[in-house]
Amino acid sequence: MRFQTFPTLAEAVRFLVTDTTEPRFQYAIDTDQGRYEKDEIAALYERPDFPDRPDA
Repeated sequence: MRFQTFPTLAEAVRFLVTDTTEPRFQYAIDTDQGRYEKDEIAALYERPDFPDRPDA
């Protein structure tokens, strides 16, 4: 298990969705506002208002 911190939720989401250097079987993001797990993280990234989407 590896723990990383990111300055923003968007950066954490982007890293988990786009970085493919190692396999991920289970992952989550913990914030002061709540916890996001695999499917919720993917849904955040797919939102049209997600900041700095490569296809935006």
